[in-house]
Amino acid sequence: MVSGRVDEGLDVLRSLTSNWLEDFQYVGPKSLLIAELLAVQGKTSSARLEFEAALAAVRRERERTPNVALLHLLEGWALIGLGRAEEARPLAAAHEESLRRPYRVGIGAGLWHSIIAFHALSGSPAKAAVYLREAVTTHPLGLEAARAEYLRRFELDPRLRPQRDEPWVREALR
Repeated sequence: MVSGRVDEGLDVLRSLTSNWLEDFQYVGPKSLLIAELLAVQGKTSSARLEFEAALAAVRRERERTPNVALLHLLEGWALIGLGRAEEARPLAAAHEESLRRPYRVGIGAGLWHSIIAFHALSGSPAKAAVYLREAVTTHPLGLEAARAEYLRRFELDPRLRPQRDEPWVREALR
């Protein structure tokens, strides 16, 4: 996504044999990642089918392991993709309770499926600002480096790019 080489990303994802992915950056259904790439390309009908598949996959996994807070957030991401942000917002609560505070984002990690992006894209910028402010103030390289890094992270994510200059982002980075 960051490279802008969406077709290559889709090819790689589609070549994976497992429909559920687990690595150090992402745990969840492959279909959610495919949906997000298709949405960036403007292929809304195809993206919708993948978001629906992601929602079904996450709900199946939640039935199997209902106590995993991350699954609630993943369900929320699928709902956001389906334009159902109001339904998605409450699903963040269990995940938020599992987060260490003050909130930190790993160096080199993107905001892709962070709680910051979740709240920003689900229509809760005030909550996103709280987490962004915490991430900036706990950054190991100091405030100036953190501000520059987070502006760059917003710029690299095509979903967040339009919000980069929003007052809530500027205030949180202040």
